[in-house]
Amino acid sequence: MAGLIVGFDSERGSVAESMIECIEETSIPFYYIGLLYALANTQLSRRLQREGRLFPDAHAINDERPVGLNFKTARPRRDILDDYERILERAYRPVAYFERIRRLGRTLRRPKLQHVPIIVAHSLHA
Repeated sequence: MAGLIVGFDSERGSVAESMIECIEETSIPFYYIGLLYALANTQLSRRLQREGRLFPDAHAINDERPVGLNFKTARPRRDILDDYERILERAYRPVAYFERIRRLGRTLRRPKLQHVPIIVAHSLHA
């Protein structure tokens, strides 16, 4: 398992292709792909608050989980959401997902299984 987060101020242009390339090259089957969320009482939320970029209801929780991008983003919000959608769609296409599982299985180099005969006990009382 691994995680990727989209929405950092340092992102320049689209990050989707580089993240998709990372996903494909690592052969890690399952990725958590999320949108940046400024948790309460963190350096990030304090910085965004000082910069006037944290939304007033930034720490509201929907369905008992935080919602990403609770601040005014450095690059256009629509671009971030488009990247997020593109990464999710490409990472979890069935063919791409199962190809990562197949490649991972090949790299694990597990020992070959020994053939163990199965002995069936027969009842002596017929």
